[in-house]
Amino acid sequence: MTAMDIESGFILAFQTAVARAPIDVQLDVGPGVIPFVLEATICGLVLAAVANVLEHAHAKNLRVKVWIESRLLVAEVEDDGVGGASGLAKIEARAREAGARIEIDSPAGVGTLLRAEVPL
Repeated sequence: MTAMDIESGFILAFQTAVARAPIDVQLDVGPGVIPFVLEATICGLVLAAVANVLEHAHAKNLRVKVWIESRLLVAEVEDDGVGGASGLAKIEARAREAGARIEIDSPAGVGTLLRAEVPL
């Protein structure tokens, strides 16, 4: 399987998940950045975060970005919703199980930024 196949699989899963989203969704995936062995991990984390935004954030915009930085596969999910996110324990647990570090910044009234870093 090539990097393009892997990237396309992630993009297809993402597009399917947000196909009927009532908000503006942007996806930025660096070329060929998702290693095959991490595809399911990063896809699961991103899709869980996106589902949370669509269900709870009351956002108008959602941005997802995936790239490689300093031997880490990094994914960010950012929205302009109500912020004050709580109850993200399942996403945090999924990240820890995958060996990822996760940071969530969600001040009330501002939106939420979730950043996951998975070692390569």
